[in-house]
Amino acid sequence: MIVKLYANMFFFYVFLFDFMAGGVQHTVNPLVTEIGQVITGNAQGRKMDKEITVFDSSGIAIQDLFVSAKLLDLVDRKAAE
Repeated sequence: MIVKLYANMFFFYVFLFDFMAGGVQHTVNPLVTEIGQVITGNAQGRKMDKEITVFDSSGIAIQDLFVSAKLLDLVDRKAAE
């Protein structure tokens, strides 16, 4: 089910559109990674505890709920290790 949801890109925010809209224009580090890529393990997230993660879901509640649920699942799995 997770793979199917990730394959349907309308569920997730593609950061290219944020670049076009200027949403990350003030970032110090222009290397931006989609949160979905981090959640699925296809991209590395934070490397140090002092780093922060900013998630801009473009205002669609289903994205907030889905990503929040997946992040909580990930935290639970990491805590169980």
